[in-house]
Amino acid sequence: MANPQKENGHLRLANELVEILAGVQLSGYESRILWAIWRKTYCWNKKEDWISFSQFVGMTGLQESHISRTIKKLIKKQIITKNGKLYSFNKNYQNWQVE
Repeated sequence: MANPQKENGHLRLANELVEILAGVQLSGYESRILWAIWRKTYCWNKKEDWISFSQFVGMTGLQESHISRTIKKLIKKQIITKNGKLYSFNKNYQNWQVE
């Protein structure tokens, strides 16, 4: 039986971001990549982290080709940023290029 506890780690997102994200149409792959980035960053109180494709594969179950394509889409939408293998979530949603 699963027994998750906040004391074992948790993700903190501002309510404002949650409300905005609730109205943003993301693909399933985009959502999975975003969750993986949050897990590697915000869950560890970091703004950015070095994430390899093998880590994305392990966290999302997606193939590398899908990961690469999805990351490019999220970067184009300005929802995430990438500097080498350093990834971060762009919390400035006013800059996002979404419908």
